[in-house]
Amino acid sequence: MVSLEYVSKLLPSKSLRKLASNRLAVSMQWKLQTPVPLILESSELSPGTPLIGEAILDTRKDLDIKTFHLTLRLHRHYKKPLRSNCPDCAYDYVQLQRWAFVQSEILPANGKYPFIFTARLDNDTPPSVTTPLLDLTYELTAELILATGEPVVWKHNLEVKRLLYRPEILRVISLAISGTPLNARLSSEQIIRLNQKTQVDFSLSKNRHGQGGEIYAWEAIGVEWRLEERVEAPLGICGRHADQDESESSRQRQSVSHTIAKGRPRNEWKVFQSDQETTSTLSFEYGPIAKMVAKRHKSCACEEASNSTLRISHDFVLEVSLSAVTMTFDKAADTPASNSSRIIRIRRPVIITECQDNTFDNTFENLGEVLPVYTRVESDLPVYFV
Repeated sequence: MVSLEYVSKLLPSKSLRKLASNRLAVSMQWKLQTPVPLILESSELSPGTPLIGEAILDTRKDLDIKTFHLTLRLHRHYKKPLRSNCPDCAYDYVQLQRWAFVQSEILPANGKYPFIFTARLDNDTPPSVTTPLLDLTYELTAELILATGEPVVWKHNLEVKRLLYRPEILRVISLAISGTPLNARLSSEQIIRLNQKTQVDFSLSKNRHGQGGEIYAWEAIGVEWRLEERVEAPLGICGRHADQDESESSRQRQSVSHTIAKGRPRNEWKVFQSDQETTSTLSFEYGPIAKMVAKRHKSCACEEASNSTLRISHDFVLEVSLSAVTMTFDKAADTPASNSSRIIRIRRPVIITECQDNTFDNTFENLGEVLPVYTRVESDLPVYFV
């Protein structure tokens, strides 16, 4: 592998060689005590999520530093802005916090100098998401300005997640299939965890004999499930185009729906018969959703907070294809059967979350504590006098 020093010697100008030399003289490491901050969905539950970390400068030569500061920004990337050729419509940055560490000091060579930063992300903060309309990324940027005026910049993306907590509820839906003597029943979990499997129980029942002396025979020939995601986001528009295009002010939001996961369970029905009715039951599991989404090279987002400008909702959809045969009961041998088919489609809202079992209580243990305040002692770093 070619070293950076060798590459710097090949640079054509003295200024570029000097720039490469200064960059090789210092490096930085990010050390986060909260590698995956969890943003809670209600301000009533906690004051927010703490962020504590260190920016560690590793010097190989003596560095005369003018300033060293750190910035936390929220980067919004609108994939369908109002003006596709305008970078200000497509990209928007919001500064959340800024830390200033060094003002006109000299860092000796061969040393590691940690600079601790703390912050608290409130519950109005949206999570890091990747959607067809909008990408949200949290960026930590460290900028070191040398006495010569040369900047050295390091960037690190901070992953922020949304924690959605709801009590475990098993939802049961019962409905009569119009035009048939069939009754359907769907039982499934409303809370879907990305890293766990989800159980689904579906059954179809009918009376042993139809009304009017009819025999009604049916068969489920196919079952398919899918998870659909609906994203609603603001329209990307900069201040200049917002003033120019007043007619577009009414079109400030946009939405899109897409499938993030789907599958076909095995057609393994269990039949139960009584004197009055026949019931066929299909039980299956799907997931974990995180693996299924990754295999399809897609992404899904967990967000439900009402105070966020980004709206994300999910639906579980179950489709069952039926083939039915109807014939007259008293003339079953003489009357030809009539064939028909029907598709049962059941849609119900679900909540996708990255919350795992038994993590909710632990998450709230220390969220009310006051963040530590770090005071930098000037004697930590020696000062050279000429």
